[in-house]
Amino acid sequence: VNPGAEVRAAGSIVVLGRLRGIAHAGVEGGSAFIMALQLEPQQLRIGSMVARAGDAEVAPEKAEIAYAKNGSIMVDAYKGRLPFGIQTAKF
Repeated sequence: VNPGAEVRAAGSIVVLGRLRGIAHAGVEGGSAFIMALQLEPQQLRIGSMVARAGDAEVAPEKAEIAYAKNGSIMVDAYKGRLPFGIQTAKF
């Protein structure tokens, strides 16, 4: 997702590559997360929460996941499973 581009989803967003634009997950409310192999966004939005990009000069080497927790957007390294408390759709 190139700079200037925006991805919006009612649920979660998974980018199998580099996310450098804007990602808005959970547009319709509910639980959602954003994950990318290289998470370098201009802006992240989850539901009504907004987080701007940090000033990191080095690109992340591992996949990262952004999720809502206690009214904030948290970003952690992806460890092969979702962080505790994130709900996902059941199929």
